[in-house]
Amino acid sequence: MSLQNLWQEILADTGIPETRPDFRFDPYFYGARYPDLVVSGVDLQRHFETCGRAEGRFANNYHETLEHLPELDRRLAEIAVDPRLRAEIELGTGDVFELIFELLSVGDPIDRMLSNFSQRQYFQAYPDVEKAGLNAFHHYLRFGANEGRRSLREIRESQFRGGQKFDKAKPTCAICIHTLSRSGAPIVALDMAKGIAKTHNVVVMALQSGELLEKFQETAFTVLLSSTPDEDLDFFHLPDVTNLDFAVLNSVESFPFAKAFVRRSVPFANYIHEFADNMPVGKCFWSALFSDLVIFSSTTVRDSWSGILTDMRFDVTRDTAVIAQRELRPGTPSRSEFKKARDHLSRLLGVDCSSRRVVYGAGNVEWRKGVDLFVLTAQMARTLDPETIFVWIGDRRNHEDIHFGVWLEKHLKEADADNPTGNLFFLPAGDYYSDLGRAADVFFLPSRLDPLPNVVFDAINFGSHVVLFQGATGFDDDCYASFDKIVRVGYGDLVSARDALLSVGQKQPSRVSLGAFGRTKPAPDIALKISHALHERLAARRYLVAGEGEYDIPMLFSTREQDREARR
Repeated sequence: MSLQNLWQEILADTGIPETRPDFRFDPYFYGARYPDLVVSGVDLQRHFETCGRAEGRFANNYHETLEHLPELDRRLAEIAVDPRLRAEIELGTGDVFELIFELLSVGDPIDRMLSNFSQRQYFQAYPDVEKAGLNAFHHYLRFGANEGRRSLREIRESQFRGGQKFDKAKPTCAICIHTLSRSGAPIVALDMAKGIAKTHNVVVMALQSGELLEKFQETAFTVLLSSTPDEDLDFFHLPDVTNLDFAVLNSVESFPFAKAFVRRSVPFANYIHEFADNMPVGKCFWSALFSDLVIFSSTTVRDSWSGILTDMRFDVTRDTAVIAQRELRPGTPSRSEFKKARDHLSRLLGVDCSSRRVVYGAGNVEWRKGVDLFVLTAQMARTLDPETIFVWIGDRRNHEDIHFGVWLEKHLKEADADNPTGNLFFLPAGDYYSDLGRAADVFFLPSRLDPLPNVVFDAINFGSHVVLFQGATGFDDDCYASFDKIVRVGYGDLVSARDALLSVGQKQPSRVSLGAFGRTKPAPDIALKISHALHERLAARRYLVAGEGEYDIPMLFSTREQDREARR
């Protein structure tokens, strides 16, 4: 196909070819650059062909830009994605870059259909360019690319194909999480996605990537990464986002997604794991204010929000629910699994662990997790029972961190940590975790605040007892309180914690495995339960009114005119 035919075909629905049939000549550009010719009333294209070209006049913006930007063709080749244009580039067709430039200069939606650039996205991200009355595409080529301004390419490169096919017959939901790291809330989000993928198309959205990206890809039809989801959502390759059945924002840290869904009238629930005690009040306030339903992982966690919700005059009975994130599923390693795990632990520590009581803790090395309390308890236990071994597994141990790490390192030195003659050891997070869990007799959770950490569920599945502080977790809830393998001691009572840990006998493995880590799963219907609770709440809603009122207050959105409809 000739380049001229491509011009006509691509712009057929715009009406542009009627007034500008030849992409090589732009009468509007020519008239604006040389207004004296307009005044004289001459035919502009004929003037260019008879004398304008010889006089060095530019026929269109491409040639003028090329004069100032010698690498223009290279930049155009980098952003063009339309297969017809790519084919002409590969063939080395003359004037193809002139065609690309003039097509993309038309703006939205032609530019994003043909390339990795969008005028709409650029103006949205950089309102200063629009305010100055500049052409977004021209500004990006001449200045924005060198200034490192973000374009459509970065957005599209942050979308990852999932392992599931999109099924038009199924409803679609979004599972949103702040990070895809291998930590508590992302693992809960992964469980949600796995459970609901059987009945829904799943879009996973995250503010930043992490080690679990591939796992999320397996269970979704697409994974989107964006730190500014409201600004970027329309530029991903997606079915109509406004047709999302619902969304789940997993944790308070996922609040930036609220803006995207409020603007697009997508109902969403916020699944809250965090105690209000260690969260900024603002995040809690906005999460409660804009969510269609706030769902807590435990009654204890919800109770910690009572002050904030009361101040907001929030109807807790009507607008919140409690849905447990997992069930406690006891397991016991087999004799061979237990022996193999103990042998591996002995090699790791350089200590014979075959007949010694093993206490373990797990999590990032930080103050909230109570790693210092774990160390203190190990020291206290050593005087009573030097044969009991304490092992912490986790990362982020930083001896230069003046807020915690420096003092922890001092404490570890005085406690003779990681010495085969002592009783306290540290291991990095990773492949050792499963063997440590199988080998250990008891898990100690010294966290000062930790809603429902997955490590406790894992410990029960490993067949271990658990010792933790009362008032520090969601395990005070009735559904967990009667479980005899969980021992609660007074908050911060290390003497009672030590005594409880030392009273646990060595794990008794079974002839066959009664539960193996990795096969036990959270309640598979957690996201479905959230969906049902959310839609019941939406169906019962009586007073929601969308429309302008007496006040126009920019709470979630800016004061810009383009945000007016979203503010309504």
